[in-house]
Amino acid sequence: KMLIWIRPLMDEQIDWIEQMINTYPKAIVGLKVHPYCAKLKLTEKGYIPYIEICKKYQIPLSVHTEEDGYSDVKYIIEAARRYPEVNFVAVHMGLKTDHKEAINGMKEYKNLYGDTTLVGYDSVKEAIETCGEKKIIFGSDAVMMGEESYIKYIEMYRRIKEEYGKEVAENIFHYNCIRVFGGEKRWRED
Repeated sequence: KMLIWIRPLMDEQIDWIEQMINTYPKAIVGLKVHPYCAKLKLTEKGYIPYIEICKKYQIPLSVHTEEDGYSDVKYIIEAARRYPEVNFVAVHMGLKTDHKEAINGMKEYKNLYGDTTLVGYDSVKEAIETCGEKKIIFGSDAVMMGEESYIKYIEMYRRIKEEYGKEVAENIFHYNCIRVFGGEKRWRED
């Protein structure tokens, strides 16, 4: 499965993105952006056409989050508030933060999910206890750091399974990703 990396303001990709989604509907499962690289906050109007694509095709927008002035968690929370019909994934749940702002946003908005890439066990545990395990997606961005990056998650899986049970671990490490990015019908936490 693939996410299409978007580059607002750098090029006009709208027609191409729609063509790719229509040509490969089972392969293209969402859009991805790194706001710092785009030099555009998620709340700015340059994202509207891309959010509209997500809305039209019922695919999520996966967003790098970090306190860098462009990728701040507050912007994805605001986007989730403005566009309740679109699912958003907060990759890293606020890289280099305590993740609390992302976790609180995930709890407040049904359409905001958190990704565990580069998030420690204690913060994942806090997210489970605050929002429930169906709001957490395992490492959808981890591949960017190489295949070996998945090895470090074996211990997290074991600890979650031991502390919360197999169903919770399977939701986080498998089923939630299918629900949000895949499946015949997109899913939103009720």
